[in-house]
Amino acid sequence: MTPIPIAILGANGKMGKRLIELCTLDPKFKIAGTCARGDCPSQALLPCAVAIDFSHASATLEYLSAAVALKKPLVLGTTGHDTHMLEEIQKAAKSIPILFSSNFSFGIDFCKQTALKLAQSLGGAAQIHIIETHHITKKDSPSGTALAIAKAADFENKGNIPIHSIREANVIGEHRIFFEWGNERIEIKHEALSRDAFAQGALTGAVFLIDKEPGLYTGNEFSQKKF
Repeated sequence: MTPIPIAILGANGKMGKRLIELCTLDPKFKIAGTCARGDCPSQALLPCAVAIDFSHASATLEYLSAAVALKKPLVLGTTGHDTHMLEEIQKAAKSIPILFSSNFSFGIDFCKQTALKLAQSLGGAAQIHIIETHHITKKDSPSGTALAIAKAADFENKGNIPIHSIREANVIGEHRIFFEWGNERIEIKHEALSRDAFAQGALTGAVFLIDKEPGLYTGNEFSQKKF
């Protein structure tokens, strides 16, 4: 099997470094190029078959532009985008395939699906709230994952699910979704024990994306391929 050449954008970050390590260990992949803050993304993208971006929202527009110009599929795991950036991501997806997810861990998609089914089964009778905990250096609050879970559980589109954010120590990522009604409570909890949970999902996403037509793909569309 010929290794898939991958470009890592945000190569100096914690996720970028771990992706490079995992690609080095896995014969299915090889690093075609890397890009850190201040580097030219086109040089990293030119020899790759697919790129993975775990950099920062401030770099998204530059990386999108380069990926579109070179017609390179993009796995986008960066969060914290404003409305304009989200519009640009959708526009870019008309030219290239983009897999966009706030969390590439294996369990989060199942948590979102479970939260939706539970909310629907309770028929809106439950009060729902979310507590998310991350390391103290995390930039966005609430997390993109918590916002995605809230959106999934809000099947009535009321937009009123509270999210409580905690930043402490070196917590990789923990999300707890509570459903309360009457004298009962159900809790769904997901905890990432290592950044490999995100990195391995992103690599699975890269394989999924490589032969896709232009479009905006989400985690739900490739989660079944993770196992």
